[in-house]
Amino acid sequence: MRGSAVAEPVRGVPERGLQVLRRSASEPWLVAALVLVLYAVSLFAAYHNGRDARWFIKIGQHFVLLSHASPEIRLDPRCNCDLSQFGYDGQFSYYIALDPEHARYYMDDPAYRYGRILYPAAARVLALGRSDLVPDTLILINLLALAGGTLALAVWLRRSGFSPWPALLFGLYPGLFVSLQRDLTEPLAYALVALGIYLFDAAGRRRLLWAGISFGLAALARETTLVFAGTYALGVLLGGSPGDGWRRRVGENWTGVVLFLDLALIPTLLYRGFLFVWLGQVGVPASNGPTLIPLQGLFASTPHPSEHLTEAFCIVLPGLICLALGAWAVIRGGWTKELGALLLCDLLFVVFLNGHSYEEFFASGRIAGAVVLAALLSLPRFLRLSNGTSGWLWTAALLCYLPWYALLPLAGGS
Repeated sequence: MRGSAVAEPVRGVPERGLQVLRRSASEPWLVAALVLVLYAVSLFAAYHNGRDARWFIKIGQHFVLLSHASPEIRLDPRCNCDLSQFGYDGQFSYYIALDPEHARYYMDDPAYRYGRILYPAAARVLALGRSDLVPDTLILINLLALAGGTLALAVWLRRSGFSPWPALLFGLYPGLFVSLQRDLTEPLAYALVALGIYLFDAAGRRRLLWAGISFGLAALARETTLVFAGTYALGVLLGGSPGDGWRRRVGENWTGVVLFLDLALIPTLLYRGFLFVWLGQVGVPASNGPTLIPLQGLFASTPHPSEHLTEAFCIVLPGLICLALGAWAVIRGGWTKELGALLLCDLLFVVFLNGHSYEEFFASGRIAGAVVLAALLSLPRFLRLSNGTSGWLWTAALLCYLPWYALLPLAGGS
């Protein structure tokens, strides 16, 4: 009897330990921590290889030498930078963060570049106005945004009754890694969308207030995030019991929609009005508009053949799979705001994406990050309707991740 009494607690210790491990493994913070650690290691490797923080900016000699109007924007001969003739888009956020007033003289399309003001403004504030700290704060903001966006999505998935680990597909999406490596606006914009979506479902009576503010900030980082604000506003308008009829629901919900859209849209509208007064344009180039024919942008662009192949297999094909799954889910189970966001993102950012954005994966891949986010938001709906069958979803995810083979040298700081 004495030996039996001792043996039972001993057997229970491993069981309790396994239970603790299972609970820990399902914690959303662990998913976000993994994203943070992996990207931090990548950045450390880059710095260890002698990279300057300005190396991530991809400064173009053409633009940095375009004017002498700003004492802050200049080519530093001591900079260990990745210089090229024209550089990349991240340089314009850098110039705005350095000198918000005079940066317009160093750009190809000032109103368009200034239109995504939140990221450079946040970098300047975090650097306390010190020019030497701006390259570091640009990286830090995107690093924290990727971890924070992953956390918000993981918590949302957990709250929906599912594992938080699919959020890792968002945090480690190759297009967002490119954005981290090149000081671009997507990580902050999509992180604010993920936060807004979590607040929309979890913030209680003030959910429209806090979600609207988050969507409004996201639009100031990247105007394409308004797609999510639009579909979620429609979700508010049609919310309620289906038995009430759509007219009654609209009559009861329109005041909430007005509040939500005011918060999500008015900051961008006011700011665009300011840009028009200051620069004479609102910052929406015609070349960035959608095409009229499906996939016309892909076939109209003439990138290197390997780029075209990567985009076809890693953006277009998974995008079409998600589009078909979204349409199937709507037909079988009805419209939801998450499915609406997926269908609209897929149409705008894959099927009808312009040729200018399809010139290289570094452009189309980061734009398609909106589709990845929307697909993960639709994941609970897909799994419920298919009784847990997710073969097509994992096929799309695998295709999206194929570009990592070409990005691994960047992850090592090469």
